[in-house]
Amino acid sequence: MHQLDACPLCRTLLTEGAKTCPGCGADLSPYYNLEELRTRYLSFARELLSRGELEQARGIFEGITQLISTDDPAWHELATRLALADGDFAVAEELADKCAGQVAKQLHEEINVQRANRIAARELYNYGLTAARSGAFACAAEQLARAVVLEPDDAAIWQLKLKVDLKQQDFTRCYEDLHALDRLTARPVEYHRLEELLPPLVQAKG
Repeated sequence: MHQLDACPLCRTLLTEGAKTCPGCGADLSPYYNLEELRTRYLSFARELLSRGELEQARGIFEGITQLISTDDPAWHELATRLALADGDFAVAEELADKCAGQVAKQLHEEINVQRANRIAARELYNYGLTAARSGAFACAAEQLARAVVLEPDDAAIWQLKLKVDLKQQDFTRCYEDLHALDRLTARPVEYHRLEELLPPLVQAKG
C-alpha cells in the first residue's frame, strides 16, 4: 500500500499506515487506492516515453490529470518530458522550473543537451544538403549519419539521408532510413514501395 503524507481532505499530517484521518476522521482507504493507481500510471507513462512511444505516453498523461493535481511536482516532471520529446524547449523549461530541486536541475541539463544537439544536427543537415546539391554524396552521407545520431526524431534529416543513401547505393542504410521514417510516420509517398526495388539479398538482411 502506498503512503499518504497528509489527508487529501483537510491536509492533516498522517502517521505511516493510518487508516483514518486524525483531523477530520475521513476513511483513507479510497485515497490509498488512488495513490497506487496514480503511481502506476506515472510509471507506465515514463516507460512509454523511454521507448519513444510518444502518442501512447501522451494518452496516459491525459488520463493522469484526473488523478493528480497539476500542482504536483510529478505532474510537472512528466509534462516537462513530454514537451522535451516534442522539442518544445521553451515550454519544457517553464515546466521544469516547477519541479523539485534535484529533478529540476536534471531536467534543465537534459534540455540544454537536447537544444545543443538540435543546433548541431541542423548544422550537419545544412552541410549535408549543400554537399548533396554539389554532387558530393559521400560527404553528404557522412554529415547526415552524424546528424541523425544527434536528432533521431527529425524526419527531415532522415528523408534527405534516404535520398543520399540511394544515390550512394548504400542499400543497407536505405532500409535503416525507411525503418526510422516509418517509426516517425514520415515516409514520403514516392517511397511507399521502395523495398520492392531494392536488391533481394539486402532486403533479406533488413
